Amino acid sequence: MGKKWLKSVWQSQTASQTTGYFDPNPDLGGDEHRIGLREALLETVDDRLRDDPETKAAYDRLIAEGISAFDSKMFLANLASREIWHALREQPIPRETYLQWLSRLPDLPGSSANFFVLLSPPSPHLKR
Repeated sequence: MGKKWLKSVWQSQTASQTTGYFDPNPDLGGDEHRIGLREALLETVDDRLRDDPETKAAYDRLIAEGISAFDSKMFLANLASREIWHALREQPIPRETYLQWLSRLPDLPGSSANFFVLLSPPSPHLKR
């Protein structure tokens, strides 16, 4: 799966204008979809950790604060999903905004606790 899967899913359907509900592939079971989405987003995070010093610094800071490696990556995956969402609507996030989001982690902008509920088991680090 990974990036290729995520790209095909995002290109095949967009959020419904009437309901606001997004179902990337209704033929996939819920758990299978979540696993594929999580894998694709975590692959994106791994790429950023390797290539982007600011993302790596934010990750290291979260680890130093006692947040697990998995939860730290999930925080970063949340930001990646937000960027994808905005890019699909032709409203790309400026780099400065992304850097501000990184600096605020683990406090996430907006109502993002639902993201973690969908993609991972509950974590004591999430502020609900």
